[in-house]
Amino acid sequence: NLLVKRTVPDGYCFISNVTVFFAAFLGPILLILAFNAVMFIVVIAVIIKHTVKRSIDQKKKTDSIQLMLNITSVFVLFGLTWIFGALTIMKAAPTFQIVFTILNSFQGFLIFIFFCVLKKEIRSS
Repeated sequence: NLLVKRTVPDGYCFISNVTVFFAAFLGPILLILAFNAVMFIVVIAVIIKHTVKRSIDQKKKTDSIQLMLNITSVFVLFGLTWIFGALTIMKAAPTFQIVFTILNSFQGFLIFIFFCVLKKEIRSS
């Protein structure tokens, strides 16, 4: 059995029904992951449609590719964070909790790196 058996001291309330526990805990996480995946697909489709629809020069194609790479990196960052969040119910929960906390803590910093520090236009201003 991969799941952690939770022992709750007297006087504390905890979800004892396994089905309700999974619905209450994994439901929101899966909803977040599904929403991120749908938004990722929609944004990439719009970028591809915009790029293919117009005959644009090489600079704009390069910008579109760079935008898709940035979106993919943010998608992977958010997705990995919540996948580790979902894995915190496993027996190796402390390890996954640490990874989840670190990834979650550094999301803003990594977005700053991706969209500010690595952008030449922003650095020059």
